Amino acid sequence: MSHRLSRPTRRTDIAETTEADLEYRLLTGTDDRAFCERVSEALGQGYQLYGSPSIAVRDGVVVTAQAVVRTDAP
Repeated sequence: MSHRLSRPTRRTDIAETTEADLEYRLLTGTDDRAFCERVSEALGQGYQLYGSPSIAVRDGVVVTAQAVVRTDAP
């Protein structure tokens, strides 16, 4: 799957970018309902899953990550 992601050209662009403006997001959190709700919310905002989820254990806690991309303009 190939997506063209734009990059901010100035450091101030990064500070001015809101989460809703991002074309790529990496959602992370504990493997629980709240994490699933965050992923579902992103899908409802027009994001699509990008790749497979990643799961790791840190200090006995299961941590999950899922990348999402948006190909349309917000």
